[in-house]
Amino acid sequence: PQSESALVDLQERHDLVAHGIADEPTKAKVEELMTMDMQRGLYRQDVVPLKEDLVKLSFASWSNPTIYYGPQTEGAVKDFQEYYGLETTGVAGEETLEKIDEVLNSPVQRPNRNEES
Repeated sequence: PQSESALVDLQERHDLVAHGIADEPTKAKVEELMTMDMQRGLYRQDVVPLKEDLVKLSFASWSNPTIYYGPQTEGAVKDFQEYYGLETTGVAGEETLEKIDEVLNSPVQRPNRNEES
């Protein structure tokens, strides 16, 4: 029942026949949603680590991030993009994710110690 309900919700949100059956159009939509850049309106597991990273970088303050990429996530991503001189779209595409990774893995930060710090 929970899977069928989730399918119906997805089908309704994307103007598919809302019958709770994982037919070909539904499977194609799921594949599309799973491979597209993270953006407003998506519900995906990989949104949680994105939100956690934005908290680490002080662009957000979620204490219990969810899988929903909503307006707050979009705003935090836009703030990050603007701060780092990226195109300010609010979409967490490859360039944004690479920049987040680069900043998080910078050798010049606590508790790291090296010649640069």
